[in-house]
Amino acid sequence: MFNISAFLIKMFNYTPSYNIRRGVIMKDSARTISEVNRSVAVFMSFLKDTVRNNTVQFCRSKKIEVSDKDLRMLLATIDNSIEQAFTNGYSSVQKTLKENLVDNKE
Repeated sequence: MFNISAFLIKMFNYTPSYNIRRGVIMKDSARTISEVNRSVAVFMSFLKDTVRNNTVQFCRSKKIEVSDKDLRMLLATIDNSIEQAFTNGYSSVQKTLKENLVDNKE
C-alpha cells in the first residue's frame, strides 16, 4: 500500500509546521496547505516525467513502431490527461485539507 505521507516526508523533506493554542499542538493551517500543495505539484511533475520516460523507453525498445511525430502527440496526450485528472480530482483533496486543518476558534 502506498503511503503518501511517508513519500512526501522521504522525497521532499516535508515537515508540517505547528503552533500551540490552549496547550494543544495544532498545525498552522495556511502554511500546511501551502506545503502540501507544493509537494503535490512536485509529485505530479515526477509522475508525468516517469510516465513520459517509460512511454519513450517502451516505444524505442522496438516493441511497437511509433514515428517521432506520433510519439510527440502521444506524450502530449499523456501530459494533458494527467493534468486534466489532477485538475478534476485535486479539489476534493483541497477541501479535505481545509476541513481538517482549520483551527477551531473556541
